[in-house]
Amino acid sequence: VLLTVQVASAQLHTPYRFPADEPGGGGGGGFRCGTTIRTNLVLPNDIVNCPGNGVIINGNNVVLDCQGHIISGTGTGSGVSASGRRNIIVRNCVIQNFNTGINFSSTNSSQMISNTLLSNFRGAQIRSSSKDTVSGNKVSGSGNIGLYILTSSGNTIISNTVNICFYGIYVVSSANNTLKNNTVSASSLD
Repeated sequence: VLLTVQVASAQLHTPYRFPADEPGGGGGGGFRCGTTIRTNLVLPNDIVNCPGNGVIINGNNVVLDCQGHIISGTGTGSGVSASGRRNIIVRNCVIQNFNTGINFSSTNSSQMISNTLLSNFRGAQIRSSSKDTVSGNKVSGSGNIGLYILTSSGNTIISNTVNICFYGIYVVSSANNTLKNNTVSASSLD
């Protein structure tokens, strides 16, 4: 029921597409590294070789749907980050080669759904957050941690697949989180 309500509210938002007169939009330029979004975005193209952050979400009630597009970095920053936000949804992204694939810090009632996180130092991180959901993600090849939950409570981590990471799912200084139906394999410390 909770997931249905959140998805239904997400469908009320209008997808954001860059107009021709905005930097990075129209004219075939596409979406670029380090851009901040404040409203919904259906990612129209891959974003590659980001030297820092890929996408920064700086608004509440924002849906980023990558439609399977790739966001890749050079080993620093976050593929997608949101800080101090609520009701954020990041879905259908392929994020690779960042320090952190998806980084939620001080977020509430937000979701990471059906993303593929490859070769990031940390696949996904939830820090100082509550009531977030991490569901149906595939995390592989993280140099440190697949899914990292730090000083957070009331989050749901469900049906994720994590493999070839030093720590599969790592929960620190956190309480009342639900971890269910996750698969962790080929990790040094599961």
